[in-house]
Amino acid sequence: MGKKSKKNKRKTANKVKMLAEGTKFDVGVSVFVKDGVLDPDYGNDIGGWQGRVFGINDSNDDDLLISIEWDSITLKNMPCSVIESSEKDGLVFSMMDLYASELKLTEARDEEEDVAETLEMLWEKYNLEEFDNAYADSNQDEIDIDKQIERIQAILEVTDEEYMVVDDENLKQYFQYLSEKIVFPCIVTGIEDFGWEKFYVLGPRDRDEYEELKKTQPSYTDEYSIRNLDKHYDEDNGILVNVLRVSDKKEFTLPLGDLEAVDKKSNNYQLLDDYSVWFVNYR
Repeated sequence: MGKKSKKNKRKTANKVKMLAEGTKFDVGVSVFVKDGVLDPDYGNDIGGWQGRVFGINDSNDDDLLISIEWDSITLKNMPCSVIESSEKDGLVFSMMDLYASELKLTEARDEEEDVAETLEMLWEKYNLEEFDNAYADSNQDEIDIDKQIERIQAILEVTDEEYMVVDDENLKQYFQYLSEKIVFPCIVTGIEDFGWEKFYVLGPRDRDEYEELKKTQPSYTDEYSIRNLDKHYDEDNGILVNVLRVSDKKEFTLPLGDLEAVDKKSNNYQLLDDYSVWFVNYR
């Protein structure tokens, strides 16, 4: 219960009429909120707010869930904090779901055209296009994550996240896949500071000492060429790769989950990114 998700934004032209038999509420009628009712999302008092019913969900036997589109007068008097918070949180401030027990029938006090004009005015006043663009980016991120999970599941030959756990069987499966798919040469660098570097990157140690140690120790700032995947792997370190540091040709064995491809447009970049996300999040 609460405000509508952005996924439902501006769908009022195609209203779904989920009518419940025997109820006095119907799509298109006007209702107002009873005194003392609180916004289910932000907790502010919304008693007296008024709007039109555009959907009725009777799946709850005890109390109907009524979808409301606020009228122009309610919209004009709505606190700016509610509008801005709704946009930031991916909700639609102009709509809300409340229970029938929280509402009363009333007479309309404006026309639907007034609602459209008021919404247009509010969009300009609060520059809500910026929020919408930010939401679009966030929504795209969610889509990308879903696709990434689908790719990982296909590699592991599973259909549920429950079976994506990092274990010997899945590591073997991933090892075989990457052995066949990584294209060489593959130049990589560290995603973030390696374990030994944290004391120097985040701690108080001497900068000169850090630079001296980097001559013999692998650093996340270096670039490496992957020679091959090491045949020894385990649940603690995951898949290991034998690499050659580009700058001085020193050889190291590093956890693949700590590395990313330098060429972000290459297929190797997605392969390594998918693996790293899996290994970090499903242990």
